[in-house]
Amino acid sequence: MKTKKRTVTIVVLMLVMLLLAGGYMGYRYYKYEQKLAAAEKAKTEGVYDPLTGKRVKKLLNRPFVVSTDNDSSEARPQSGLSKADIVYEVPIEGGGTRYEQIFYGQVPDQIGPCRSVRPYIIDLALAYNAVLVHNGQSPQAKAYLSTGVIDHISAADYYDIFKSESAVVMYSNGKDVVAKMKSEDMDGKKTVTGFKFLGDGEKVTGKSVQTISINYVSAQDKYEYDPASKLYTRYVYGEQCTDKVNGKVIKCANIIMFYENYTMYDANSGRLNIDMTQGGKAWLFTQGKVVRGKWSRTDLDSPMVFKDNDGQEYKLSPGQTWLEMIDNTVRYSWK
Repeated sequence: MKTKKRTVTIVVLMLVMLLLAGGYMGYRYYKYEQKLAAAEKAKTEGVYDPLTGKRVKKLLNRPFVVSTDNDSSEARPQSGLSKADIVYEVPIEGGGTRYEQIFYGQVPDQIGPCRSVRPYIIDLALAYNAVLVHNGQSPQAKAYLSTGVIDHISAADYYDIFKSESAVVMYSNGKDVVAKMKSEDMDGKKTVTGFKFLGDGEKVTGKSVQTISINYVSAQDKYEYDPASKLYTRYVYGEQCTDKVNGKVIKCANIIMFYENYTMYDANSGRLNIDMTQGGKAWLFTQGKVVRGKWSRTDLDSPMVFKDNDGQEYKLSPGQTWLEMIDNTVRYSWK
C-alpha cells in the first residue's frame, strides 16, 4: 500500500514538474515572440537614417559635425561618441588626429572637447550638407570660412553655447547646437546621402579579420571584432574607447579606412593640405571581413563614394561607422 502511494506521489510530482517546465518554456517562447515582433516593428516605424541604416524617432533637418580634440591627454574620453551616426578620424599637423563626429539621428547632451578645423575638415562636412561646429581654425581655414562656403557655429562667434573647462578643453551641448542652428537660420532641410546597407541575412564575402590596428604618429587605435554581437570594440592606446557622458564602450558595426595624399602649406606650421576629391584606396571592415576597394568624389558638392574592386558600392552593416583617413605616415595592419 505504501509503495502504491509513493508511486502516485512520484507521478503527481512529475506531472507538476512537467507542467511547470511547459509553462516556463511557453513563457520563454512568448518572450521570444515579443522580441521578434518588436524587432520587426522597429524596422518599419520611425524615420530611416541613411547614415546608419537604422530607424530613429526623428531626423534633424540636416546633420551637424563637431570637430573634436584627440591630440591632448585632456581630451579623452570624448563626449558624444556613442550617439554619433558616423565618426571620422583625420590627421592633423604633428601626427595628431581629430575626431569629426556627425550627428543626424540622435542629439547628444555634452559634446566635445571642441577643437579647431582645417580646410579639408570643412570639405568633409560639405559631403553631408552639415553645419560645422568648432572652436578655432587654422589661418587657411579662416580664409576659407570667410567665403561663406559652409554654415558653421564657432566658439568665437557663439560663445554662449560653449563651456570651457581649461585652456584647451571646451564643450557644447547638442540641444544648444540645434537651437542655435534654428535661431541663425541654418536648419533648412537638406538632402543627405548616406551608405548602402546589407539586408537581413545578407553576408559579406572577404578575408576574415579579427583585429585591425591603425597607428597614427600620435594616436594608437585598435578594433577587436566580436562574432556574437557582430560589432567592433574600439581601443585607444590599449584602453577601451568610451563616451565620457554615459561611460559606454564604443562599439561600431563598420570601419572604413581610406587613403589620401597630402602636401603642406608651409614647413614651419606643418599644416596639411588635403584634396578631398582625390580618391584612392579604401578598405571596408564589416561582419568580421575585409573588402578592398576605392573611394572617389566627383566634386565638393558631392558625397564620398566607396566601392569594392568590382565597382560595386560598399554595403555596410546597420549601425555606427568609423572612417579612418590615413596617409603615408600611418602604420596599419590586420589579422
